[in-house]
Amino acid sequence: MMKARKLLAVLMCLLLAVTMLGCGDTEPTHGPTGPDEAETSEITGRYLRAGTSDFIICTDASHTPIHIENGSSWAFMANQVNIGDLIRFTVGPVMESWPEKAEVYGYEIISSGTLDDIDAEILKKLEELGYKVTETDK
Repeated sequence: MMKARKLLAVLMCLLLAVTMLGCGDTEPTHGPTGPDEAETSEITGRYLRAGTSDFIICTDASHTPIHIENGSSWAFMANQVNIGDLIRFTVGPVMESWPEKAEVYGYEIISSGTLDDIDAEILKKLEELGYKVTETDK
């Protein structure tokens, strides 16, 4: 009887160990260059700098502003673009808030632009939230 209990305990421990090993995520979903390709998407929009915040203003019918999250690779790229430039951004998952938020992992400048290329209503809404927009922000 004692042997059977010990054997059962050993088997249960072994089963638990195998189960725990199988449950772990063996590979991280985010590497040093950003999320896996399956977790990224491309967004085309105009770049906007408002004070110390960077935005993508989507060029689809929504004109949704997406706040570029600090800590993304964007910090190293932002000095190469100008307000109003039309850009194809590679972003991680977009967080639903207003304004929406995402990390940027890459970009391609499609064409140059100016502040005049950004919808005035969106600029007004952002200023109502405390984001001061000026032509000279970079």
